[in-house]
Amino acid sequence: PRVQARNLLLLDLVLDSDISDGELWAAWYSLQLTRNQKDTICTALARLMRASEKRNGIESYFARSPNLSVSFHRPEDCEAVKAVFSRWDEASRNPALSVARLAKIRNEEMWKRLSHWVDDQDLLNSMARMVALNMHSQHIMLSSPFPDKEVRKELMRYFEAGLSQSSTASGPFDCVNFTLQDNTERYSLHYGSCPYEGYSRFSGPHGIQAAGTADAQPLHCLCLSFLSKWRVALQKSSKSVAVIVSTLDCLHLCQ
Repeated sequence: PRVQARNLLLLDLVLDSDISDGELWAAWYSLQLTRNQKDTICTALARLMRASEKRNGIESYFARSPNLSVSFHRPEDCEAVKAVFSRWDEASRNPALSVARLAKIRNEEMWKRLSHWVDDQDLLNSMARMVALNMHSQHIMLSSPFPDKEVRKELMRYFEAGLSQSSTASGPFDCVNFTLQDNTERYSLHYGSCPYEGYSRFSGPHGIQAAGTADAQPLHCLCLSFLSKWRVALQKSSKSVAVIVSTLDCLHLCQ
């Protein structure tokens, strides 16, 4: 249910033209948020909660977009999603975790799970080095030099605290992304996950460097450009391509 609820929340953010690509990225991937970014998520959550109060309210809410259909396989699925919305609303008002506590738990969990196969006291640096090496091997066929130093710095920033933010985002990042948090003191973002690995580094003739040679965050800049293009394409194609979000589909994929 949490995945289904998050998909609906993200879909609402994607379709909202008043929300920037940077805010969408932060809501999607970053464990740490600014107050304004948290408020953006809370506003979208409030819209969905108001819609869910009516019978078939969520389906009707998304039906305002041409050719977009949201359906629940069973009434229980809708109730489960509504329960997640309620838990998030409570977590947004009464956070169970501080950013500092979250970072401590994240580091402890990563060390516990990975220390048995990474023979290095500097665990986070080892992870960043391995991921960067994998990215470099994919990038090596391209003509431009690989910005290894900048990439490893970005990866370290993410592995250390789950922070995935644009360099133009002004902090402080003192709010926890409650949509990525369980009710307990465990984060639901996998310790080894990395949003940058979900996007292709092959963008035109220069790959990562296509995002801007002098950019301090070449990975983030490139991936954000992919997200922006995908978002524009989705908004344009909504007039000609039907998009169906169904909990039955989610169940089939899980099985």
